[in-house]
Amino acid sequence: AISHSRYDKNELGLIIHTGIYRDKFLSEPAVAALMAGDLMINPHPEVEGVHKSFTFDLLNSSVGFLQACYAAAQMLHAGKFHTAMVTTSEIENNKEARPDDLLGIAETGSAVILHADEDNREGFGNFAFRDFPAYFDTVNIFGTWHDGQHWLEFTRNPNMEAYYADCAARTVKELLESEGLTPGDIDRFFPPQISPEFIDMLAERLGVARERLVDVTMPGKDLYTSSLAYALNHGKEKGLVREGDTGMLIQVGTGIQVGCALYHF
Repeated sequence: AISHSRYDKNELGLIIHTGIYRDKFLSEPAVAALMAGDLMINPHPEVEGVHKSFTFDLLNSSVGFLQACYAAAQMLHAGKFHTAMVTTSEIENNKEARPDDLLGIAETGSAVILHADEDNREGFGNFAFRDFPAYFDTVNIFGTWHDGQHWLEFTRNPNMEAYYADCAARTVKELLESEGLTPGDIDRFFPPQISPEFIDMLAERLGVARERLVDVTMPGKDLYTSSLAYALNHGKEKGLVREGDTGMLIQVGTGIQVGCALYHF
């Protein structure tokens, strides 16, 4: 991400990591801080007057990536920083201990660099985050220890993707109504890359053509916290969006929680 941008790594004033599944169930120190250290980003904290970077983890299921973008956008808008990087990465914690009982999470990493647009014409518009606690037990995941090994036990409601699609569509329509827009005003939707079937359901509930939803799903693998980065990258590489287009970014996570945002290209 840094090498493809016009920024030097030491210009990154804010770094937020949002990955959930980690080696050895690492919780502290923050992965964002470890990553900044490995990349030698502003590695002189003891020197007064030298530019420093603020790093922290923001963990909230697959919705955390968009929430981190929201937090970064607000800090950029307030002038606290000029450039921010949001990162994520995931692994299969059960791969070694329970190889026949995997969560189906794509093992991948992604990063986006955000910067303030002085003209305020491109980038994020308004956000909406909503909770649907009636579905809080749709997914249950907890850690287990036995015979010196850790793994994750999990259960999923068989209707999980349908519930996700229902809640996502309700939140998207609420944001659009608050902006005086309809689904027909959106040029391209960037949904969670859970499965093709989920995208089918979401398109139906939104009442839009399936081809207007970006699909970079992997067979049997949920792109999870990397969904937005992969979908946005695909949209730009394949020319699915043009200057002046409006996109709708959508993420759904356990809870059920939904986050969505307008994005101006």
